[in-house]
Amino acid sequence: MNNNMDGEMFPGVPRKIQETNSSLLHNPPLAIMYGTATGPQTGVSTPRSSSSLRPLVLSHGSLEHSFLIPTNIHFQASQIKDRFLASLPEPTDELAQDDEPSSVAELVARYLGFVAQDVNEGEDDAQGSYEEVLKLVLNEFERGFLRGNEVHALVATLPGIDTKKLKVVESYYAARAASNRPIRPHESALFRAASDEEAKIYNVFGGQGNIEEYFDELSGFVQHIRGLCGGLNHRICGTLAECCLAAATAAADSWESFEKVAVSALTVLFWIGSRSQQTFPRTSLAPTILQDSLDHGEGTPTPMLSIRDLSQAQVQEHISATNKYLPEDRQIAISLINSARNMVVAGPPISLYGLNLQLRKVKAPTGLDQTRIPFTERKFQWEKATVFPNATHVLDFGPGGVSGLGVLTSRNKDGTGVRVILAGTVNGTVPEVGYKPELFDRDEEHAVKYAVDWVKEHGPKLVKTSSGQTFVDTKDESNLGSAACHGCWHDPMYCSLDVLWLQP
Repeated sequence: MNNNMDGEMFPGVPRKIQETNSSLLHNPPLAIMYGTATGPQTGVSTPRSSSSLRPLVLSHGSLEHSFLIPTNIHFQASQIKDRFLASLPEPTDELAQDDEPSSVAELVARYLGFVAQDVNEGEDDAQGSYEEVLKLVLNEFERGFLRGNEVHALVATLPGIDTKKLKVVESYYAARAASNRPIRPHESALFRAASDEEAKIYNVFGGQGNIEEYFDELSGFVQHIRGLCGGLNHRICGTLAECCLAAATAAADSWESFEKVAVSALTVLFWIGSRSQQTFPRTSLAPTILQDSLDHGEGTPTPMLSIRDLSQAQVQEHISATNKYLPEDRQIAISLINSARNMVVAGPPISLYGLNLQLRKVKAPTGLDQTRIPFTERKFQWEKATVFPNATHVLDFGPGGVSGLGVLTSRNKDGTGVRVILAGTVNGTVPEVGYKPELFDRDEEHAVKYAVDWVKEHGPKLVKTSSGQTFVDTKDESNLGSAACHGCWHDPMYCSLDVLWLQP
């Protein structure tokens, strides 16, 4: 291969890239040809010879990645690259735009998805060059970024908003589908722990949830994670309409049986909705009532009202005060008990508006979450329904994300050693729960996380000394190095000064 007068092997390619790839062209290591020499591998290898490789540089702002492409498909790969880069916005200094990549992995994944789209749309030539480019880039993505792990585990480490992370997932699985490479059933570290009886997993479904965008969440799931839905046939719990989903999923033991059971479940759900509408048709409210409710941050009145941070007795007191002024067919009642201080009241919207008038004297300031729940659920005690024996993990399949049943269940389970994972959310702001990447991560050492069991962590234990004496061991004794004697004390304004703190 002849160099030009300036010593550049490939004009237009940065010198740093040329210096790196020059040695690779003449002495290609095994890791470049077939993947790294160590560690688990995924994907297929694309044999190539050193005499037929040319570099292809993919760059956007400060992001840059290079491939070694066989000469016979280099032209096609370059064409796709040029069209792909033209589809991206102008790079910014901090790569902060929502529609531009924020990491090298995301840049390569987007290019991968772009190639997959061309293959799916039949843009390939008679020799199948685009498909060859797709297979090569897919193999390089798996070798260089996944490194034997799953794509959700990768996106958990990437910067940027959730939309960008989901774009990486979508592009990767689109490439796998376009190259006719089905997903292999690799078990994650969490599911291996469950198989080894080191973890016990339960599942919950939230139905419509308590957000208006529940259908957007479902459609987004289908869009980004096609082909990942598998069979779950045990340990499933849901509320009312969601029980149909749970029962249908648990009853099916094959795709054929699931299709039959699904028809029955949809039939039941149809009639639930139909009879509910017949019994309780939708009504309109006076514009002044609607505007007053909106002005006070209470949203549009619906047949169900969520109340938080009041006990059941306190809520019932307000309900009774409201019902005094209502006819029997317009009265309201508690219909759902999520926890000791989180419940839902059901009834006509105009009656619940009257209850809100009562609650305005004691409720939290406007702007806090006063979530409303659709009128599709009966009286139900979620705390009792989620008493899962020996549970270590609960998977919340949503919808609702951090506003759904998962966070509520996590609060109810606080200190019991149960970790809740939001299976439909790739990332979130609540540190007490886990997110979707934990379901797929294969890292044996770091992927499986357990919640703290306060009884095991802080409870007293009996220990026997070398002399055979038995003592009660507590955290204080371990920290202080001696037995501690505790006494109850108060601020002097509440008790006599004669009350002293007892020293060890």
